[in-house]
Amino acid sequence: RRLPEFIAYAKKRGILETLINTNATLLTPSAGKKLIEAGLDVLIYSFDGGTESSYNKMRPGRFKENSFDTVYKYIRDFARLKTEMGAVFPFTKIQMVLTEDTFEEQTTYYELFADCVDEVTTAAYMERGGNLSVLTPEERTAIDAVLPPDKATSEDLQYWKEVDGSLHIGVGRLPCEQPFQRLMVSYDGR
Repeated sequence: RRLPEFIAYAKKRGILETLINTNATLLTPSAGKKLIEAGLDVLIYSFDGGTESSYNKMRPGRFKENSFDTVYKYIRDFARLKTEMGAVFPFTKIQMVLTEDTFEEQTTYYELFADCVDEVTTAAYMERGGNLSVLTPEERTAIDAVLPPDKATSEDLQYWKEVDGSLHIGVGRLPCEQPFQRLMVSYDGR
Protein backbone atom coordinates (compact mmCIF):
# COMPACT_ATOMS: atom_id res chain seq x y z
CA ARG A 1 0.00 0.00 0.00
CA ARG A 2 2.84 2.36 0.79
CA LEU A 3 5.10 1.19 -2.02
CA PRO A 4 4.24 4.11 -4.35
CA GLU A 5 5.17 6.48 -1.51
CA PHE A 6 8.58 4.81 -1.16
CA ILE A 7 9.15 4.97 -4.91
CA ALA A 8 8.17 8.65 -5.11
CA TYR A 9 10.41 9.43 -2.13
CA ALA A 10 13.35 7.59 -3.69
CA LYS A 11 12.91 9.43 -6.99
CA LYS A 12 12.61 12.77 -5.18
CA ARG A 13 15.86 12.03 -3.32
CA GLY A 14 17.75 11.33 -6.55
CA ILE A 15 17.65 7.55 -6.82
CA LEU A 16 18.24 6.89 -10.50
CA GLU A 17 16.46 3.57 -10.86
CA THR A 18 13.62 2.10 -8.86
CA LEU A 19 12.72 -1.51 -9.56
CA ILE A 20 10.10 -3.94 -8.32
CA ASN A 21 10.04 -7.72 -8.65
CA THR A 22 6.46 -8.91 -8.29
CA ASN A 23 4.18 -11.89 -8.78
CA ALA A 24 1.51 -9.34 -9.83
CA THR A 25 -1.18 -10.85 -7.60
CA LEU A 26 -2.01 -7.38 -6.24
CA LEU A 27 -1.43 -5.34 -9.41
CA THR A 28 -4.92 -3.95 -9.74
CA PRO A 29 -5.46 -1.02 -12.13
CA SER A 30 -5.54 1.33 -9.13
CA ALA A 31 -2.22 0.01 -7.82
CA GLY A 32 -0.72 0.14 -11.31
CA LYS A 33 -1.69 3.77 -11.79
CA LYS A 34 -0.05 4.70 -8.48
CA LEU A 35 3.18 2.92 -9.46
CA ILE A 36 3.33 4.74 -12.79
CA GLU A 37 2.58 8.11 -11.17
CA ALA A 38 5.23 7.49 -8.49
CA GLY A 39 7.91 7.16 -11.19
CA LEU A 40 8.72 3.45 -11.08
CA ASP A 41 11.47 2.67 -13.59
CA VAL A 42 11.42 -1.14 -13.91
CA LEU A 43 8.70 -3.68 -13.16
CA ILE A 44 9.74 -7.34 -13.32
CA TYR A 45 7.02 -9.98 -13.24
CA SER A 46 7.69 -13.52 -12.04
CA PHE A 47 5.19 -15.68 -13.87
CA ASP A 48 6.26 -19.31 -13.94
CA GLY A 49 4.19 -21.16 -16.49
CA GLY A 50 3.15 -21.04 -20.09
CA THR A 51 -0.17 -22.68 -19.27
CA GLU A 52 -2.66 -22.41 -16.45
CA SER A 53 -1.77 -25.92 -15.30
CA SER A 54 1.96 -25.33 -14.93
CA TYR A 55 1.44 -21.85 -13.46
CA ASN A 56 -0.86 -23.27 -10.78
CA LYS A 57 1.71 -25.91 -9.94
CA MET A 58 4.66 -23.50 -9.83
CA ARG A 59 2.89 -20.55 -8.17
CA PRO A 60 0.35 -21.90 -5.67
CA GLY A 61 0.33 -18.70 -3.61
CA ARG A 62 1.86 -17.96 -0.26
CA PHE A 63 -1.04 -16.28 1.52
CA LYS A 64 -3.92 -17.09 -0.79
CA GLU A 65 -4.40 -19.12 -3.92
CA ASN A 66 -3.05 -17.45 -7.05
CA SER A 67 -5.27 -17.30 -10.09
CA PHE A 68 -3.66 -17.63 -13.52
CA ASP A 69 -6.54 -15.72 -15.14
CA THR A 70 -6.50 -12.86 -12.62
CA VAL A 71 -2.74 -12.33 -12.68
CA TYR A 72 -2.62 -12.61 -16.47
CA LYS A 73 -5.39 -10.01 -16.67
CA TYR A 74 -3.56 -7.68 -14.26
CA ILE A 75 -0.41 -7.83 -16.41
CA ARG A 76 -2.34 -7.10 -19.59
CA ASP A 77 -4.36 -4.35 -17.86
CA PHE A 78 -1.13 -2.72 -16.67
CA ALA A 79 0.19 -2.62 -20.24
CA ARG A 80 -3.05 -1.04 -21.40
CA LEU A 81 -2.96 1.48 -18.53
CA LYS A 82 0.62 2.41 -19.33
CA THR A 83 -0.39 3.11 -22.94
CA GLU A 84 -3.48 5.09 -21.91
CA MET A 85 -1.37 7.23 -19.57
CA GLY A 86 1.26 7.76 -22.28
CA ALA A 87 3.90 6.40 -19.92
CA VAL A 88 7.26 5.20 -21.20
CA PHE A 89 8.14 3.82 -17.77
CA PRO A 90 8.18 1.49 -16.07
CA PHE A 91 10.05 -0.80 -18.41
CA THR A 92 8.32 -4.16 -17.99
CA LYS A 93 9.95 -7.57 -18.07
CA ILE A 94 8.47 -10.97 -17.41
CA GLN A 95 10.49 -14.04 -16.52
CA MET A 96 9.82 -17.73 -16.12
CA VAL A 97 12.09 -20.31 -14.52
CA LEU A 98 12.54 -23.31 -16.78
CA THR A 99 11.71 -26.62 -15.16
CA GLU A 100 10.65 -30.01 -16.46
CA ASP A 101 7.07 -28.69 -16.34
CA THR A 102 7.73 -25.43 -18.18
CA PHE A 103 10.56 -26.19 -20.60
CA GLU A 104 8.26 -27.21 -23.46
CA GLU A 105 6.01 -24.17 -22.87
CA GLN A 106 8.50 -21.49 -23.87
CA THR A 107 6.80 -20.65 -27.18
CA THR A 108 3.37 -20.49 -25.54
CA TYR A 109 4.80 -18.33 -22.76
CA TYR A 110 6.30 -15.92 -25.25
CA GLU A 111 3.01 -15.72 -27.15
CA LEU A 112 1.11 -14.94 -23.94
CA PHE A 113 3.19 -11.87 -23.15
CA ALA A 114 5.10 -10.62 -26.22
CA ASP A 115 2.50 -7.95 -26.96
CA CYS A 116 2.10 -6.61 -23.41
CA VAL A 117 5.57 -6.41 -21.84
CA ASP A 118 8.83 -4.91 -23.04
CA GLU A 119 10.89 -8.08 -22.54
CA VAL A 120 10.01 -11.78 -22.20
CA THR A 121 12.73 -13.97 -20.69
CA THR A 122 13.30 -17.43 -19.31
CA ALA A 123 15.96 -18.59 -16.88
CA ALA A 124 17.35 -22.00 -16.12
CA TYR A 125 16.32 -23.55 -12.82
CA MET A 126 19.30 -23.66 -10.50
CA GLU A 127 19.44 -25.85 -7.42
CA ARG A 128 21.95 -24.30 -5.08
CA GLY A 129 22.41 -27.31 -2.86
CA GLY A 130 20.56 -28.61 0.14
CA ASN A 131 18.12 -30.55 -2.04
CA LEU A 132 20.08 -33.56 -3.16
CA SER A 133 16.87 -35.53 -3.61
CA VAL A 134 16.62 -34.20 -7.18
CA LEU A 135 19.83 -36.04 -8.05
CA THR A 136 19.67 -39.66 -9.14
CA PRO A 137 21.97 -42.22 -7.48
CA GLU A 138 23.96 -42.34 -10.73
CA GLU A 139 24.42 -38.56 -10.67
CA ARG A 140 25.56 -38.64 -7.06
CA THR A 141 28.07 -41.39 -7.88
CA ALA A 142 29.39 -39.37 -10.83
CA ILE A 143 29.78 -36.32 -8.60
CA ASP A 144 31.57 -38.31 -5.91
CA ALA A 145 34.04 -39.55 -8.55
CA VAL A 146 35.22 -36.04 -9.50
CA LEU A 147 35.08 -34.09 -6.25
CA PRO A 148 37.34 -34.30 -3.23
CA PRO A 149 35.83 -36.46 -0.46
CA ASP A 150 35.05 -33.47 1.76
CA LYS A 151 32.95 -31.87 -1.01
CA ALA A 152 31.20 -34.88 -2.53
CA THR A 153 27.40 -34.83 -2.21
CA SER A 154 27.45 -32.93 1.05
CA GLU A 155 24.36 -30.92 1.93
CA ASP A 156 26.08 -27.69 0.92
CA LEU A 157 27.10 -28.95 -2.51
CA GLN A 158 26.58 -26.29 -5.14
CA TYR A 159 25.18 -27.66 -8.37
CA TRP A 160 23.09 -26.63 -11.31
CA LYS A 161 20.98 -29.24 -13.01
CA GLU A 162 19.65 -28.12 -16.36
CA VAL A 163 16.34 -29.26 -17.79
CA ASP A 164 18.15 -31.44 -20.31
CA GLY A 165 19.86 -33.29 -17.45
CA SER A 166 23.26 -31.61 -17.73
CA LEU A 167 24.86 -31.24 -14.34
CA HIS A 168 27.29 -28.47 -13.36
CA ILE A 169 29.13 -28.69 -10.05
CA GLY A 170 30.73 -25.85 -8.11
CA VAL A 171 33.34 -26.26 -5.42
CA GLY A 172 32.68 -22.84 -3.97
CA ARG A 173 29.89 -20.37 -3.79
CA LEU A 174 29.97 -16.82 -5.00
CA PRO A 175 28.33 -14.40 -2.60
CA CYS A 176 25.05 -12.82 -3.56
CA GLU A 177 25.79 -9.56 -5.36
CA GLN A 178 22.46 -7.90 -4.70
CA PRO A 179 23.22 -6.42 -1.25
CA PHE A 180 26.06 -4.48 -2.92
CA GLN A 181 23.92 -3.38 -5.87
CA ARG A 182 20.51 -2.60 -4.41
CA LEU A 183 18.67 -1.28 -1.42
CA MET A 184 15.83 -3.65 -0.64
CA VAL A 185 12.60 -2.37 0.91
CA SER A 186 10.15 -5.03 2.01
CA TYR A 187 6.38 -4.76 1.56
CA ASP A 188 5.97 -3.42 5.11
CA GLY A 189 8.62 -0.72 4.74
CA ARG A 190 11.52 -2.44 6.49
